[in-house]
Amino acid sequence: MDEVQHECRIIALKQPHIFAACVNNLSLMTKMAETSILNYNRVSSLKSTTLDGTIPYQAKTLFIMQSNYHRREILGRSFEHKEEAIKIINETSEESRDHVNTLWLSLSFEDINLVEYVQEIGKHFLQKFINVNHIEIILSNYTDQNMIKFVLNFDRLMDVLVTKRIKKVSIIIDSEMETQLLLNNFEEWEIFFLGSKPHVKEVNINIKILYDNFDSQKKMVKLFYRIQSKIFKLTKISFYANIFCFDLNEIYPLFEFMRKPSNPNVQVRLSVDFESEMLSPLKMYKLEEITKYNYVKTDYEIDYRDFLKNFEKKSIYSCFANLNVLAIRNVEDVTDIDNWQLENILFSLRYLKSLKTLICESEMDSEITNDPESLTMKILCALPKTVNSLIFTSLSIDLSTFGNSLALAFPNLVHLRLKLKKNDQSFESYDENYFLPFSKLQILQLSCRYKTNFKYPDSLRILEINCCARKYGINPGEIGILENDNNSIKLKELKLLRHFSDTECKCGLIQNPFKHLKIKEKFPKRFKFIYLASVMDWEVYKKLYILDDYQWGIPY
Repeated sequence: MDEVQHECRIIALKQPHIFAACVNNLSLMTKMAETSILNYNRVSSLKSTTLDGTIPYQAKTLFIMQSNYHRREILGRSFEHKEEAIKIINETSEESRDHVNTLWLSLSFEDINLVEYVQEIGKHFLQKFINVNHIEIILSNYTDQNMIKFVLNFDRLMDVLVTKRIKKVSIIIDSEMETQLLLNNFEEWEIFFLGSKPHVKEVNINIKILYDNFDSQKKMVKLFYRIQSKIFKLTKISFYANIFCFDLNEIYPLFEFMRKPSNPNVQVRLSVDFESEMLSPLKMYKLEEITKYNYVKTDYEIDYRDFLKNFEKKSIYSCFANLNVLAIRNVEDVTDIDNWQLENILFSLRYLKSLKTLICESEMDSEITNDPESLTMKILCALPKTVNSLIFTSLSIDLSTFGNSLALAFPNLVHLRLKLKKNDQSFESYDENYFLPFSKLQILQLSCRYKTNFKYPDSLRILEINCCARKYGINPGEIGILENDNNSIKLKELKLLRHFSDTECKCGLIQNPFKHLKIKEKFPKRFKFIYLASVMDWEVYKKLYILDDYQWGIPY
């Protein structure tokens, strides 16, 4: 087996529909991988709640089991009874088992036989897949009643799954209400994490906390603090903190409580919806103190007018020093600023020395002149060169002549998202060489390019295009994803792909340096085209998690 075949096989093992079809035929599996059919499988809708933007898939993770009221699946195949699931596991080849190190469970508490199924099936799976050392559980669909049942069986469930070879446990909860139910019973979780599991070296808990529920925040911090004193590593702690929804005087003691964590791996992510009028000098002082903690990473969302006003004041911009993500709303809302004020703002921008991600969004109907000396571009180009992710969402500003300026201003740019205003669906005014100056660009996300063809830098690995040109279904290359029960593209539809190059829209036309194409339905009769330079880049794309239309982290 050559290196390419080996690479394709590893990737194919993680695609449920390919794995199910080729359990005992590795040659067919490799062939399917090489022809990129694997790239047409549906991306899981289950997402992490972490603010750093990564979905916690690892290089050799296999989708294992999904359970809810309507269906149960394991290894991409449905089953009704645990005997069927065990049979599916037994049919896997020894070679395929060698590549799996993570048991990923997506569990719904609507399934009344949940604990019994997971115990017996999970135990059998671990006996067959001997290289698994990480258990990852996504929990959903709590109610008061099934939560009580879960808590009563949690220790029993973990005793079966967390064997002595398990070094890492990850638990993801994607709902504020479910988090509240969990925290009401957090003593049970504490018993497990602080119990007799010395072989577990890392625990990751991703939880979403209600903005205004201080009691939940306090319980969560207490739980994390006690866990991290007993184990070697701990996940990042995420606070969704909104100035309008919580009292900074109350949240401040929580950070004081964790000011000197006993574990240096502890990190807190603070996300603030920033509104200058709401902040007294005392609150600004406390906010500044919080951002100085070396384990705290900060994200701010702010209106453009407030952003400009804040950076005029020398008393306020110091709290932006540790800022990692800055989201500026209504970026085209340009106010009258004289030269002296502009100089102060440009001087203050140098304090954003930790900034990695800049997001500029607007739904405004403003008319911006195509002038490289405009106020907006002056300010954007004065931002630190540390920015590696730049996102423009629904802007009416014309960036067609700013390609070279942006490339010079952000020489370390790895990710660029350029989404034009909703009623402007083409890049007709953009030169085909527009993206070539971005020499380090690896991920590019565009709205529909329609007739426009671009040349791309050699560094580009992933191109995502949101195409709406086929929304009326009149082009010969349309793919009827809605007709498929499994949301994957059938072979007869794959044959239609050759027609994409003949349609008026260029979104489906493969060009260098890309070799693989995945088509995914985003909205009814609208499609997302995902181009990959290699099959390995699909794993990177899965980590490109967009939260509330924002990009919070770069997966490379």
